Order: sequence, then structure tokens, then C-alpha cells
Amino acid sequence: MTDPSRPQANVTQWAKQQACWERFQKRQVSLPPSIVDELVTAEDARVAERDDRKQRSMDSGFEGIQRVMSVKPEIWERVYRSGGLSPVEGDLLRLFGLKRGGVPSEKQAAVMLRLLSRMTDNGLIDGDSF
Repeated sequence: MTDPSRPQANVTQWAKQQACWERFQKRQVSLPPSIVDELVTAEDARVAERDDRKQRSMDSGFEGIQRVMSVKPEIWERVYRSGGLSPVEGDLLRLFGLKRGGVPSEKQAAVMLRLLSRMTDNGLIDGDSF
């Protein structure tokens, strides 16, 4: 792009022209072996990204379960006594909050975490409770 023999003196204007791109496509570019070893196909990159998303989702789900299980029983009791729970929230709270020993699924933990956030927003519990 900065070759003095370019037809356009202004490099930024030259870079925008189709002729610049065509000239660039004709050039041979050699990469150092250390870079070549790092290259992956577009398909491999898509697969890796999909796998990373799945892993992050799984990690997030496990973290949610862990957070729910670490809430102290007295916090769950306070939330339960507050009322205003949906039937699903009440059932989950009785199963996993008030009774100890069961482990909620990722979706159940997500519902319980939303309940805790709502109770925090309403000033019923402190945000540090979970």
C-alpha cells in the first residue's frame, strides 16, 4: 500500500480503491512457521466457538446451583414468609431452600436466583446473602 509506485499519492485513498485490492491479491505473502502453526480453518474456529459457548453456559449453570445451595436457611425462611411467591417459586423454595439435601437443576437454580434478586430489589434481603 505504501509502495512509491502506487497510482494514488494519498495512501488512505489508495487503500479504498479496487485496484489496490486487486494488486494486493496478486502478491505472494509468506508467514513465519510460528504463525502458520496457529492458523485454523473457519470451520474449526466455528466449532471451537460453539464448544466455548457450551462450556461457559455449563459453568454458569453450575455457578448458579452453587450460589443457591450456599444461601443460608434463615434467608430462605425470610423469603418464604414474605409471601408474593409464584407457585413454582414456592415449590422450589420448599424443595431446595427450606429442605436441605436436594440439588436444583440449572433452570430451577435460575428461578431461585431471580427470586433472590427480586427480594433484594424489594429490600427484603441484603445482596450479600447470595
